[in-house]
Amino acid sequence: MLTVDRIDRAKQEAVQNRIKGLPLAFDLVKLHRLSFYGPYKRPYQPHETIKPLNKALDKILSLLEEKPILYQLWSAKQRDWQRISENAEVYFLIEAIDKIVLDAQKQLFEEGLDKADPLMIKAIRWKLERLKRE
Repeated sequence: MLTVDRIDRAKQEAVQNRIKGLPLAFDLVKLHRLSFYGPYKRPYQPHETIKPLNKALDKILSLLEEKPILYQLWSAKQRDWQRISENAEVYFLIEAIDKIVLDAQKQLFEEGLDKADPLMIKAIRWKLERLKRE
């Protein structure tokens, strides 16, 4: 598992080496990591993950709105992997989005969520509803 520092370094190396398509995916990977681990690499308790997961889901919703082709390819019931594999950015963004959405869904069933802000839980459920695939 990559630390936040390592994710930042990998993103910087990708930019320096002109590897297109990875910076946005690294941003999502970083948001995912920050959703589950705090400063000093301490794992968050389930109720502590809800607020940062909301932030990650906000970023996903924003990206899907900004990039209609990404939304079309990501949300399709039967994904067109041939077309997806033609674009590194789309491929890695789809992988990152899938991971964040799946982990956010799983967090809603963890013990201890009663300590989380009910409005944050409601927000995450609403965002996950919007992120259902066709």
